[in-house]
Amino acid sequence: MQEDAVLDGADVFAGICRACDLPMLNRVDPYGDLILTSQDMPELLADIDVVVGAGVAEAERSVLAAVRALAQRCVEESSLELHLEGD
Repeated sequence: MQEDAVLDGADVFAGICRACDLPMLNRVDPYGDLILTSQDMPELLADIDVVVGAGVAEAERSVLAAVRALAQRCVEESSLELHLEGD
């Protein structure tokens, strides 16, 4: 099975999750792992759209776009999962 990943060595995504007050992004633990299924994707996509719509820097927008693309794949292929791996 093919695995795709978003490499975020600067912890941009973790910083976004810590700074926002949105339900799905608040579940992200920068030090733990979180597995999201296709059922979780609509809420994750909505949260990402809210953050992007509020205006973010280019580095944040780039990481969010990459995570959003993986989340959208999970919507389209319900057998896929999105694994968020903390430090």
